[in-house]
Amino acid sequence: MPRPHVIIESPPARSTESPLLSAECGCSPLDPDLVPWRTRIASVTINEAVEGVESSGDVVYTQDGRCICSRGGAWRKTLTLRVELAMPIPTAPAPGGIPSKAKLESDNQITSKPLLAIENHQVFHGLWRVVTVNSTRRVVVCSVPKFDGPLFQPGPFAVTVPTSARRNVCISSLDFSQLDGFSGGGNDAVAAIAPPLFFHGRLSVFTIDEIDTVAQTFRANTYLELRARSITDAENEDMTAWVFAAYQFSPRLVKMLSVIEKDGDMEEWTKFSAGISNLYDFCIMQQASTVFGENFDLRRFPFDAMELRIIATLNLNSLRAKLLLNDQYPSIFSYPSFRHKDIFDAPLGSQVLTRRMASDPSESSAGYVYPRLEFKIMLARKGGFYIWNIAMPIFVITCLSSLSIGSIEPDGARLGTSDRYQVTLALLLTSVAYKFVVAGSLPQVSYLTDLDHYVHVSNMWIVLALVENALFTSLAYDRSGPEPVEYFSEVILWALYVGTYLAVNAWFWYHSMINIRKRDSKMQRLFVEEDARRMKNTGHH
Repeated sequence: MPRPHVIIESPPARSTESPLLSAECGCSPLDPDLVPWRTRIASVTINEAVEGVESSGDVVYTQDGRCICSRGGAWRKTLTLRVELAMPIPTAPAPGGIPSKAKLESDNQITSKPLLAIENHQVFHGLWRVVTVNSTRRVVVCSVPKFDGPLFQPGPFAVTVPTSARRNVCISSLDFSQLDGFSGGGNDAVAAIAPPLFFHGRLSVFTIDEIDTVAQTFRANTYLELRARSITDAENEDMTAWVFAAYQFSPRLVKMLSVIEKDGDMEEWTKFSAGISNLYDFCIMQQASTVFGENFDLRRFPFDAMELRIIATLNLNSLRAKLLLNDQYPSIFSYPSFRHKDIFDAPLGSQVLTRRMASDPSESSAGYVYPRLEFKIMLARKGGFYIWNIAMPIFVITCLSSLSIGSIEPDGARLGTSDRYQVTLALLLTSVAYKFVVAGSLPQVSYLTDLDHYVHVSNMWIVLALVENALFTSLAYDRSGPEPVEYFSEVILWALYVGTYLAVNAWFWYHSMINIRKRDSKMQRLFVEEDARRMKNTGHH
């Protein structure tokens, strides 16, 4: 079983307020791949859902009599959290931002609504699900989760929103002895649009036991790791359970696509791993032996390149979670243990091509986009088996059909037409029967592969020999005299027949060599591009 790794990264700088990035870089400030937007909190109150009716309970007022914090009494379904911000939330057309009020009110799916993170507030720190934003975009109304007791109690954990892009919120323990009475949090209280959960994924392919070209499947023993980096300050599963509940996430939402069959039960487990700055990563791991379906492109068969794709996804809206590539510890394929080296070559060696993807919104009835990671192993087929066991026998059978052209009897007379028919038809039936015998070793696809083209052209050549047998006596003899006279030598037809077939073979094998070189060049280019991308992302030059 692979050992956990310690991820070494530069710690993010702390800040209380980030600028509006749209004015500086032309990007949406609420894009989840950018720095999370934040601002100070003017006031926080728990209100009734009816506009203008504030619930009774523990209330804190400023010197001018303005309510800055209320805990709202016992829980009711009508309770909402009203957060007044110092700055208006900018509009965010990019995915992951705050949509319009009408959109929020019409969308009943909880995983489509953003989360508001409150930092440094002694009562309302935590993650809150946004219900609506008013027209000024300075008042955010959030739903209040069910709680016990006469008053809302502070949550058990504090939330720190990252000040760098593609970082997780950090959950830390609270020292309740520091909560002296009840206060409003002062100017240190900050609200931020919580970024989605970021999981860095990698895949280890231990073995590929079988590749079925006919059924278009392959079996692989895989180990998948998704790592939520720097998400807690302690190895405490209650912390991760708390933050995952807010995001509506569960490790059970990690799935593999195009699974045809599983050998036994999949092993699933989680663990903490030491991260940066005394923080901890939370790792979700899965290991299984699985049969995956794949739409192989076999047009160049038997000199094709096989793309074995394994796609991991989260059954959670990308507003809640995103998948990133773990380039510090990249995905690998255990090529030394590959059992099909006599059939396939691996030009990329142990390298696995990785790519971030997303589902098509049309695949979801609600129009959601789900994050995906694609892991691709490139194999190049060695065509020796098919050359010697299919192409070569077909070549010999076709060449033998030339014997029915220009054949003569021992006395020098031309071989009879019926005898020629027998030879040619026997060879044609032999070729067709042999095609049926080897059909189980050939891919069953609706289009023609290169090997199919070769076999069909060879059969067509045998048919041409049959046509010559039928028409030669009618077209190549001058019957104007008392005895038919052959005015066109059949030897010329035989030479033309054999020569053109050999020329077609030369063109076919030359064309196949060109395709092999293109295939190998493409794989070499992919290897270089993937290696350069990893070095760039890990800071190595």
